[in-house]
Formats: sequence, structure tokens, C-alpha cells
Amino acid sequence: MVKQQNPWGGFASSQDTTIALQAMAKYAKAIYRKKGDSTITIRSKSGFAQAVHVDKDNSLTVQKVDLPEIPGEYSVSATGEGFVYLQSHLHFNALPEESEKGYFSFNVSTEPSHWTHASKKEFNIHVDVGYLGKRKNTNMALIIVTMVSGYVPDRESVNKLKKHPLVERTEILHENVTIYLKKISHETVSLEFSVEQEALVENLQPATAFVLDYYDPGM
Repeated sequence: MVKQQNPWGGFASSQDTTIALQAMAKYAKAIYRKKGDSTITIRSKSGFAQAVHVDKDNSLTVQKVDLPEIPGEYSVSATGEGFVYLQSHLHFNALPEESEKGYFSFNVSTEPSHWTHASKKEFNIHVDVGYLGKRKNTNMALIIVTMVSGYVPDRESVNKLKKHPLVERTEILHENVTIYLKKISHETVSLEFSVEQEALVENLQPATAFVLDYYDPGM
């Protein structure tokens, strides 16, 4: 569970976050102690040291320590009594290796391809996705399609996507559609659902869509 949690405390989807937080809340209740406090000290070989004190008054508060040297070697020690949940997060930007480029083939189109929001009250969104990597297939994958302003997904057509053998489930959140695929192989998967106009919006801007590996969102 810790490995799947992101730096902001959530998980890959709203449903995953809800279930995980429920489990963590039950665990916290089981180990809760009214008395006792503890001090966590983070040290580096270069001499950096910072202590974090945890007691009943701040046990639910997230405390952060910025590490001054990256890369660096750090150690953590604890004194006192109680329970402390410790996470470390490293963020960096790096160009993908040549073999990682084009991890997915991904194409999103509308049907009809040419329309105006003043005359077209409903249209279809067609998604084609395939895997281009070296493995036989991916892990579970997510396709997220955001809506053009003024349009909402047709829930019945989104629910029908579940009939596809590779679709694990679908989710509509903030009018955006998320499709969970069990896996993606080198064979192209084609999916389609409808959207309908809810309000007339001027100066429409293009919407975005993307695909990512559930357990490796950076790909």
C-alpha cells in the first residue's frame, strides 16, 4: 500500500484512495495510544541532522523535512513510544531512454470529424490504443478523456464499455471519463462512447486525453 501511495497521500484513482484511507483509518484506530510521544531524527553522513517530534497534539499533522543533498545517504532513528508513519519521496525530471519513447500508440478522434458546437448536440469519441514496448502486454492501464467545455459524457454509452473483455471498469469524475483496462497488448484496442451538449459555450478549446500504465504512471 505504501508503494502505491503518491506524495500527496492519495492513490491512482478516487476509488482506490477511498478504500486505502478506510483501511489506514482502521489500522490507526487499532494502534492508537493516548499516551506517549516520540522523536524521529534524520541524519546524513555530511552532518545534516533534523529532529521531528510527534505527540498526541500533532499526531495527525503531516510534517515535512527537505533533504539538502541529493543524491545523499541518510539514516533515521527513533526514540520514545508511539507509532510514526514515515515516507520518503524523490522527484526529478529526466528524458526517457530511446527504448521507452512511444510506449503507447494512442489516437483519439470524434465522429463526425468536423462539427460545430452550435449545430451538433451530440457526437462520439473514438479511442484507439496499443502497446509498443518490449513486454507481451502492460499492467492495468488507464485512459482518461477530458470533456470539451459544455459537454458531458453519455453515461449509458460509457457503461456499455464494460462489455469489452479488456475493460475492468469505467468512472466518470468531474465530467471526465476514466477507462480501466486490464492490460494493453500489441493489438490495438478500439473503444467508443458518446458525449452530449449540456450548455452552449463560446470559444471552445480542445480537450485532452491520455493513457498511462496504472502501476507506472510516468510511462
